[in-house]
Amino acid sequence: NTSKMQLLHDELTGLGRVVVAFSGGVDSSLLLKASVDALKSNAIAVLAVSPSLPDAEKEDAIKLAGEMGATLRFMNTKETEDPSYQANAANRCFFCKDHVYASLRAFADEHGIVHVLDGMNVDDTVDVRPGRAAAMKHGVLSPLEKFGFTKTDVRNAARELGLSNWDKPAAAC
Repeated sequence: NTSKMQLLHDELTGLGRVVVAFSGGVDSSLLLKASVDALKSNAIAVLAVSPSLPDAEKEDAIKLAGEMGATLRFMNTKETEDPSYQANAANRCFFCKDHVYASLRAFADEHGIVHVLDGMNVDDTVDVRPGRAAAMKHGVLSPLEKFGFTKTDVRNAARELGLSNWDKPAAAC
């Protein structure tokens, strides 16, 4: 795990400035912590805020970002107003993530930041993930997946780094 963390740190350092899609879940928290460690204020966490985000999740994310010393921005997204999202079909996740990643990309462009990152890990690629197609459409990078982090690796690394949510149950999205 240490070598994966070193690879991740080196990768992040090489990216220079990043926007991290931050949800407050363990995957994006580990990625944000590694990004802040590598890039300090050149790593910006962005939390998508919409009616689909429970208040408790928002509060947890704010607390976590604060513990890491991360710069946190809020981005209001409108996926719940999209009829394609409301239809609640099997690919609903694509439409939600399409809105979120488009907004993240616009935020990054507005701030002159090339790289948008998400916390997808290797275990997330086992089944069909419509949200993955949205990430690819918007050029979102997944460094945890790139360096072979499994969900277990993520939880172990998060625990070693002292992240308070290392054992948080996975959410639906």
